[in-house]
Amino acid sequence: MQILHISDIHFRVQYEAAQEGYASVLYRMTNPLELLDRCLERAFSEHPGIKLLMITGDLCDDGKAEDYEVLRTWLTKNLRGIKMIVTPGNHDRKAEFRSGWLGMKAQGEKEADLPYNEHWSGDELDVLSLDSAVFGESDGCFVQGQADWLAEELKKVGDRPSLLMTHHHLLDAHEGIRAVSCPAEIAQLVKESHVTAVMVGHTHHCFAGYWQRKPYYTADGMSFYGIDEPDGSVRFEEKYGYNYYETKQGLIMASEQRTFSENRELANIIFF
Repeated sequence: MQILHISDIHFRVQYEAAQEGYASVLYRMTNPLELLDRCLERAFSEHPGIKLLMITGDLCDDGKAEDYEVLRTWLTKNLRGIKMIVTPGNHDRKAEFRSGWLGMKAQGEKEADLPYNEHWSGDELDVLSLDSAVFGESDGCFVQGQADWLAEELKKVGDRPSLLMTHHHLLDAHEGIRAVSCPAEIAQLVKESHVTAVMVGHTHHCFAGYWQRKPYYTADGMSFYGIDEPDGSVRFEEKYGYNYYETKQGLIMASEQRTFSENRELANIIFF
């Protein structure tokens, strides 16, 4: 099976015309749909057999229902009929996500932090999308009940291979960004299961390694990335990319990580 993995789109229909701070990064960056279009064109050209798209969070950036609806409509139009699975990120408002992306009636703040999990079963493997995001909490959090959900879904999977996806990275000090606090129960479930790989986002930097003895992959953002400077500031530049995987009987047999950058600086910010 051929799989495409993208992350951290940070889309909005319209960004604030800001000249300072994080908002200025969003305002100055190239429209993420343009960057996404470039990546999809290249990925489909090189790998016409792609059957699944995984998006590991931050679909929008403090977005409204309209933003999610526009993004989903654009993706549906440009994905050539392939299956799409998502997990929210810490910049996603879940009530707005449910309204605009899922077409559910918005319930306002009552649904703001309710986790969104998804279980998809394909011919060759299952994909478990486990929500690690709470809006406004950059480091993320697996809220109460998430370990129970994962345990129940892994029981349903049984001996079938599966992929696990979540937004926040699970390795300490990756690119200097703290990992999400992962309950020991979740880590043990993954370690002892037939999960064959873990896919995440959040850092905007691609990475390949291992977590709980499982192959572990981070995808570049589809927007920008930050570099810590010696003076304590963060330099934001435009960079984007995607991961590509080939599986056989549920195992990752080949992977590619593609990064594109024109070295265009967006902002240099000191966060207090």
